[in-house]
This record gives sequence, structure tokens and C-alpha cells, in this order.
Amino acid sequence: MAASRHCRQRDQADLHGRGRGLGPDHLLRRTMADVTFPAHITLTSEADLDGLPILTAEVTLAPTAAALPLPVGPEGDLGPPGVPIPPFIKMGEIADEAARPAGLTEADRSKWWHRLDDDSMDFWDGTDWVNLPNAVGPQGPIAPANELTPLDVISDEKVTIPAVEIKPVNSSVQTIQLTVPAGDRGAQGDPGASGTISTSPDFDGAQGPVKRSTFAFSRVPRRFKPTPPVCGYGPWHWSSSDFPADTSYTTNTVILTANLPALPFDWRPQVHGAVQLMNEGDSATIWFAYARLWNSNGVGVGITVCPWSGFWDLCDITEHYGNPNSIGMSPNSDYAVVKAGYASQIVVSLERQNGSGQVSFRQSGAALTVYAMPVKL
Repeated sequence: MAASRHCRQRDQADLHGRGRGLGPDHLLRRTMADVTFPAHITLTSEADLDGLPILTAEVTLAPTAAALPLPVGPEGDLGPPGVPIPPFIKMGEIADEAARPAGLTEADRSKWWHRLDDDSMDFWDGTDWVNLPNAVGPQGPIAPANELTPLDVISDEKVTIPAVEIKPVNSSVQTIQLTVPAGDRGAQGDPGASGTISTSPDFDGAQGPVKRSTFAFSRVPRRFKPTPPVCGYGPWHWSSSDFPADTSYTTNTVILTANLPALPFDWRPQVHGAVQLMNEGDSATIWFAYARLWNSNGVGVGITVCPWSGFWDLCDITEHYGNPNSIGMSPNSDYAVVKAGYASQIVVSLERQNGSGQVSFRQSGAALTVYAMPVKL
């Protein structure tokens, strides 16, 4: 009797997870530790072939405990993907419920028929009929005829999956574009007929070439075209020794006359330079240094300004077309153009605008550089 009580106490300890050296059954009991139920345990002791005792425990549940739901188990493996089926497949029209097709199976799922007696929708869900009342409305107006224009097929070596693009989506006038993976490189073709660049469809001749034009590809029209010279002809340069010595001026004065030779093409001057000035006038006085074509009254092609008074300032002469306001320039503009075969000159003049007072000039740092930029009018 004592041994039986001992076995019962030990088994109760196992059920509550307090025993030592517990096996896999203990893990199951631990996962169900939050479920408590009454049970009748019968212990049977017998000896094996070697005479060792074997203890067998039989658990009998009460009917109420046997009906308890089991805990949710682990999530199972992902099943195979199903066959994709459109949600609704219209098959036609039927007069009424009695005219429903017979012999439908799971393979006919998603098929539906328009019921003419009540404008409802008879839908087959794979096992039974489902009726959706008032699902079919009156017929709408006839849509405009669709105009679909095929575009050239795009062969792209970076594409692995073909694609079709139809656009725009909200119009009856559409285009269709097919993009496919590029195939294997074909054999070398025969040489094409020789021709001039200017007659090629890949050449943009809207603006003709000029002296020293470069031949380049333009991304906007996606064609080759002549571009303006990078630096033009020249340069011609005049250093500080070509300018007058340090002095002061109270009136407009030319401080450099730069003579340029005749060139065999039409061109426009592009000037760069500097002069060192100090404005000694009142607060309203502004002194400019202009680079002008031909003479002191010619068109402006370069400019700098010295508005500050009381200190020396090295003023950069930069490219500028205007007198003094800039004017719009285009490839066909004839502003400041020197005709082919004509010698020319650029003058640098100091010009006062507004106010009164003198300007002081320092020879050190003065310079002028001129490029001849070819043009074609």
C-alpha cells in the first residue's frame, strides 16, 4: 500500500512538472500547463523478462474533460498555390431560375449568367448557385470606336521579360508599344552606300557649321549637329604696358585701342580683361569701363563697373553685349559682327554715368584678351 501511494504521489508530481529527469511527456504537459481537468489514473505494476518492474499508468478522463478543446498547435507548412481563376466570368443569358445550366462542377467556379426575368445574376460558386438581385443594369451607350496605333518594337538587351504598354488609358485613341528582350547579335551587314554627312537623316542642319565648329551629338533632337567653336580664333592679348601710365580722369576717355587683323570669315569678338580703378566722385557717381567695337561710340562687347569710392578695386571686364543693358542674342543675331575681310579694333573706354568727380586709373593689372568667335548669318 505504501508503494502504491508512493507511485501515485510521484505521478502527481510529474503531472504538475515538479519531478526530476522528465522526458518528452513532461514537455507536452508543460505546454498544457494552463489547462486543468479532472482525471482517473490507474497504475499497473508488472515485471519484465529480467524481473525489473514496469509501471504503466492509464488516465481516464471524465466526459466533461474529454470535451475540452485542445490548444492550438504550431502553424503548418504552406500549401501549394491554387489555380488562378477570374472572380467573375460571364457566360451568357438565361430566361429564369429553371433555365440554369446543369452538371456544373468545381471547375466551373466563377461563372455567371444574366437572369432576364429580374435582371439578377446567377453565380456558380463551385458547389451551389448564388443569386445576386438587381446586379445587371440597363445597357449603356455604345462606346466610340477605338483607334490603336502600333509603335515600333523596342528590343532591349537589359530586358528579360517582354512587356506591352497601351496608353493613354482613358482615351479611344491609343498607341501600343511592345518591348522584347534583345536576341543574339546578328551577322555583320553589308557596307552602306557612301554619302555626305549633311544629307544624312541623323544630321541636324538647322544651324550650319562655322569655322572651327565641332561635330557633336545633340540629345534634344537626338541627331548630330555642328556646335559653336570652343574658344574661337586667337587669342589676341594686350598687357598692362599697352595701357597709359597711372593718372586720373574727369571725362570719358579711351585708355586702349586694340587693332585686329582681317579674317576670312564673319565673326563676333569675345573679350576678357581687367582695369584697376578708384572712384573719387560723390555717392551718386558710377564709373564704367567698356570694351566697344570700332570706336568709343561703338556697340558694347565687354563691361565692368566701379561704383565704390575711396579705395582701389581691380575690376574684371567680362563678355557683355549691350549699351549698357544686355540684348537678346540668337544664332542668327547680327549684333557686333565683323564681316569677313575687314580689319577691326576694340577700344577700352572709361565712362562716367551720374554724379560728378574723377576716377583714378592704375596701370598695374590692366589687360585685355580678345577671341574671334565665327558666326554664320
